[in-house]
Amino acid sequence: MTVDQFWRVLARNAKIGAAVFFACVLGAVVLGVTSPPLYKAATLFQIQAPTDYPTFDIPLLDVSVLQAWLGQADVLARIIDAGGLHGQLTTGQLQASIGVTAAGGPNTFEVTAASFSQARAQRLADAGADVLGTRAVDVVKSELPPMAQGVQDMLARAGALVLAERNAGRQVGSADAFASLRYQAVSKVYRNLQARLMVLRLLQTQGTVRARILIPAGVPAAPATPGRALYGLFGIVAGVILGVTGALVAEAVRGAHI
Repeated sequence: MTVDQFWRVLARNAKIGAAVFFACVLGAVVLGVTSPPLYKAATLFQIQAPTDYPTFDIPLLDVSVLQAWLGQADVLARIIDAGGLHGQLTTGQLQASIGVTAAGGPNTFEVTAASFSQARAQRLADAGADVLGTRAVDVVKSELPPMAQGVQDMLARAGALVLAERNAGRQVGSADAFASLRYQAVSKVYRNLQARLMVLRLLQTQGTVRARILIPAGVPAAPATPGRALYGLFGIVAGVILGVTGALVAEAVRGAHI
């Protein structure tokens, strides 16, 4: 089909194309007017220890664990209660409107909540961070005792090496030039393990590991859904595409009946 033939087809089926175009635009405008705006709020939180504690011994949580929690009815119910929305929201509705993602830092996560109400979106995001943070702290603390036991086992083996190197050094005297260096090396490992074990035991005390809100959710100022003007633009674009398609289909049907 040449360009000239294409325009002739459109001209012959202009009424059909125009009808499809205006139907698309009208549908988009009605959708934009009747659809309430959807708002999203986000809360950033982190699982951490006080700044005077080394935090490298805190077990890292994968975000997939927290995402799995948002599929559990008891967790969703706790978020609803924490947000003061008991009886106003079902767990199924909440599951479809809340999510959690990793935020880049260690044990740092972002909870996002969507709602047609700006205030409700904010409350759900903060409540979600509070409930998930509390549960994450419990999981992290449950990992600390086995970690401490593993360090204690290594400490026992390191202590045996320290004693062996000390006795070996006394026996050979100055004949072995590296005896002192080996003793110092194993002694350093032993002291490091002692310090690590102490930190792990301190982290198990009540309140040491905690969830901290880094950035609370603010009231969203603008909706996350497209505005009415954008709905209208979508309608125009869809109307042009479907209008041309309708004209071509009508021409093909007319040709088939000739």
